[in-house]
Amino acid sequence: MPLDAVATARLGGPLVALVVVLLAEYLVLAIPVSLLWLWFTDRAAKLDAGLVFVAVVVSLAVSYGLGLLYAHPAPYQIEAHPLLSGPPENAFPSQHVTVALAMAPALYAVGRRRLAGAFVVVAALVAVARVAAGLHAPVDVLGSVLAVGIGVPAVWLLRAPVRRLVALAVRVEDRLWRLVPGRA
Repeated sequence: MPLDAVATARLGGPLVALVVVLLAEYLVLAIPVSLLWLWFTDRAAKLDAGLVFVAVVVSLAVSYGLGLLYAHPAPYQIEAHPLLSGPPENAFPSQHVTVALAMAPALYAVGRRRLAGAFVVVAALVAVARVAAGLHAPVDVLGSVLAVGIGVPAVWLLRAPVRRLVALAVRVEDRLWRLVPGRA
C-alpha cells in the first residue's frame, strides 16, 4: 500500500502522517541540542547538563534492562500497513520516549523548570507519534515511564558523586580549551 493510502487510512491524510513521522523520528534531537545549549551557557549550567545527561543515560540503561525482562514485537511487525517500520526487534519499552521523558524530571530537579515543562510536551508528542506511526504500543510508553521512574531517582540519590564527576569533566574541558591557540 503506498504511503499516501496508509496515511489516509491511519491518520486522516498525508500532512498529518508527515507530522507524525517527523515527531516520531526527529523530535528527540531536541535532547542533545538542549544539553549542548546548557553545557555552553555557563559553568553552573554545565553541572546541570551533566547531571541531566547522566539521568538520561541511566534511565536508558534501565529501559534496556526492562526490555530483557519483557519482550513483544513492534506493532509494525504484526500490522498489515504501518506508517513506519524497521527491523524486527523488541519494542518494549520505547527508548525514544524514555530519553525524552527522562529530561523532564531531571531538568526539574536541577531547577530548570521551564525547560522541564517543555520536555513534558516533547515526551508526550514523541510518545503519541511513535504509537500513531506503528512503532510502539501504549504498553511500551508505560515501560518508558517505569524506566524513568527508576533511573532519574537513582541518579538523584547519587547526585553528589555524579556532580563531582561532572565537575571533573568541566575541569578537563577547561584545560583542553587552554590548549587551543587564541583561547585563554
